[in-house]
Amino acid sequence: MLPSESTNVKTKFAQYHAYEDKDARVTLAKKFIEAKFFKSEAVLAYLKQRYPGIEYDFTDDKTKLEKAKSIREILGIEGGVAWKYWNEYAKAVPEQYDFKARTDNYRRANGAGDKVNVMLNYGYALLAVMITAGSKLFLAMAEAKVKELGSVHAYMDTDSIFVPPEHAQEIIDYFQPLNPYNLDINLLKPEKEDMWFYGISSKRYALYTYGNEEIKFMEGERSFKLHGLGHLTNPFPKAVDDWQAEIWEDILMLHYGMISGTNIEEKYSSLYAISRLTVSTANVLHRFDTINKGKEWKDQIKPFNFYLVGFQVAEEDGKAVKPLAPYSSDSQSVVYDSFIDYATGEVKKGSHYFKPLSRTIMQYVEHLEHKFDGKVGILERKHVHADGVVYIGKEANNIDEQELNVKKAQVFLNKKEIMQKILALPQKLAEEWGVDRKTFQRIKRRIKKGRNINLRTNAVERLVKHLNK
Repeated sequence: MLPSESTNVKTKFAQYHAYEDKDARVTLAKKFIEAKFFKSEAVLAYLKQRYPGIEYDFTDDKTKLEKAKSIREILGIEGGVAWKYWNEYAKAVPEQYDFKARTDNYRRANGAGDKVNVMLNYGYALLAVMITAGSKLFLAMAEAKVKELGSVHAYMDTDSIFVPPEHAQEIIDYFQPLNPYNLDINLLKPEKEDMWFYGISSKRYALYTYGNEEIKFMEGERSFKLHGLGHLTNPFPKAVDDWQAEIWEDILMLHYGMISGTNIEEKYSSLYAISRLTVSTANVLHRFDTINKGKEWKDQIKPFNFYLVGFQVAEEDGKAVKPLAPYSSDSQSVVYDSFIDYATGEVKKGSHYFKPLSRTIMQYVEHLEHKFDGKVGILERKHVHADGVVYIGKEANNIDEQELNVKKAQVFLNKKEIMQKILALPQKLAEEWGVDRKTFQRIKRRIKKGRNINLRTNAVERLVKHLNK
């Protein structure tokens, strides 16, 4: 519902900075077009096997690309190659379809009216899905091959599988006959060779080297995942830039017995788990009404401003206290200042309301992989038995209206389904659940008139609580 700080933000800023560097932009653009030339040649080479009349030569275009000094030049070269490509591609299309170019008579590709372009557009949509499905099938086959070799893989990601180095080349060779091109293209290639793997659960792992009690991550590349940590702000002084690397190094040192849990507690107990979020809904903005009251507009917390969130560790009157605080570049300082309780809107103060980073790290290390059976070592996949379907969507589930839960995974409610259940609910049962007759009838009337209901009122919350049991 609310975006946390992630590597995507840093990537965006890096992209903006790269845009300001003309030489970097030109170099990057050339790389994209070089890849397009390569793929275009591969496709035409494949088609030429069945349609010998296809002829192509991008040699001059490649030379021009090397000498190009501006984006405008590169775009012109790319357009010329695209024109050549589709001219040759047209030779593989039966004449009755009268295919001339990627654009139709109305000079459009998307929303095209001629048959070939319509089929291409439709095919690209299917291809996008098939690529994902095909890669997963590919990985499943790789897993089976590793088992056949009497070994196990350490981990799989979207487009990669981590296997023992002694089997890497054999697996690459096993899949090579599937190459559909007459070019010598490796379908798989080895990366990150001779690395140790430490895995906690899905998307929580590190690749590193280890020797003489020294742990090293890959140079020039982040070889550990930030899932479960990336949403946190830097708890250290600004002098420590790559603070996630420091935490991961401590996790590995804990694994190898170089430090103890007590050392983790001593180092991180005075630091706190704080996230930076964005004021992107009215619900969150209203929580700051108390702080904003009486301030000039320029000093108020406004829509799309940043704010800080602490992770709940305390309860009062049976309700979790969820600290929200105005943004500060020193996120740790808010622990000692007044904050707003998300649940009540009340102003509170005290570090005991915030979760120590030491606890976050130890919970991170002990996080189980819920898709597998077992805790340590080689895990076995769990069997999935679907007992129902719930559709999740921003509009369908009125996500913007639902409360932020910074303690556990958010469960989004299907409002339409709840409203139908309320209509079918007997009055007597609603009263047993703590909703009086007058209130219950008012809710039902709103639903019958096609009007909306507020999921956050006490009465509706009581009904939803029992309906979802």
